[in-house]
Amino acid sequence: MSTIPAWLLWLMVSAILVVGEIFTATFFIFCFGVGAAAAAAAAWFSAGVLVQWAMFLTVSAVFVFFSRKLAAAYCKEPERKAGVDRVIGMRALVSEDIYSDDRAGLVQVMREDWRALSEDGSKIESGESVLITGVSGTHLIVRRVQ
Repeated sequence: MSTIPAWLLWLMVSAILVVGEIFTATFFIFCFGVGAAAAAAAAWFSAGVLVQWAMFLTVSAVFVFFSRKLAAAYCKEPERKAGVDRVIGMRALVSEDIYSDDRAGLVQVMREDWRALSEDGSKIESGESVLITGVSGTHLIVRRVQ
């Protein structure tokens, strides 16, 4: 009865892990497949068992670390605004005068009425278009659009 050479065993483990990656969406198992391939190369050159395991663990860890860094940089999603922050940067229509003495008026944005204050303290009349520049408590901060 013959034994399976260590390099062939590592190569089979590598193939199983790489093929197993097809069934996941994480790219995690693939890193261990590459590590197993590195261990197979070490075994091919008659390295000892400890060296083979060291190659497997080191190469796998390096691939996991760098693939996570690469994925984080490549797959960066823009921040999604929630709540009142979603209206910042939008245009609105003044539906009730905004007075210069810090009396809030009303603006309509996305079919919703919001209390609004003028950014520079100027009066903005009903019917004018404004840009929402911020939020202060429950009031939108707006400025007149030219």
